[in-house]
Amino acid sequence: MVIYSLNNLARMSPNIHALRIYQRFYILNKTMETMSSLLASLLLSFGFVFTVTCNFVSVRMYRVIPMPFYLVFPVGSIGATVGIMILLPYGIACHEISSKLLTGWRMAVSMKRGGTRDQEIIGNSLRPTTKLLVAWSKMLKIRRDRIKYEEKMANSLRHVAIRVGSGEFSFFMLTKSMKSKYYVSVTDYTINALMS
Repeated sequence: MVIYSLNNLARMSPNIHALRIYQRFYILNKTMETMSSLLASLLLSFGFVFTVTCNFVSVRMYRVIPMPFYLVFPVGSIGATVGIMILLPYGIACHEISSKLLTGWRMAVSMKRGGTRDQEIIGNSLRPTTKLLVAWSKMLKIRRDRIKYEEKMANSLRHVAIRVGSGEFSFFMLTKSMKSKYYVSVTDYTINALMS
């Protein structure tokens, strides 16, 4: 649902309405963050411990445990790894889509502001001698103020991401670099357990 909503927001132009929808979405994510961060930390830690344990038993107890019972451990290790491989990309995609969305919106809003500066220079070079030029310059000032407000709002927005932690304390966010660190740590702890 999070990824689908962010994709829908990415199709909108960065106006005040879209920025406020994103703010509401961010507040909703912050409200649910304590529960989602605890759930994510439980799933990742359980998957980590289960995978390392199954890897250790699969290698160390190869000819010790009878064959039908032994197959539980390699299958469990593969199942836990596949489960983590399925769940991590969704959490990572939430952060990636959000960062691309905010980068695009910030660029679009700054482009809008650049366009109004050119119009302001043209408007100031023409002296308002008629009522039409006075009305046009007032409209331009209102539009310039609105664009400045949109730019401030766009620059103040934060990324929507799934954090991993306990309660209000978060250990890390689910990002692309975290995925490789997770698999490296599973491999390291499996090797350390086998060497002990």
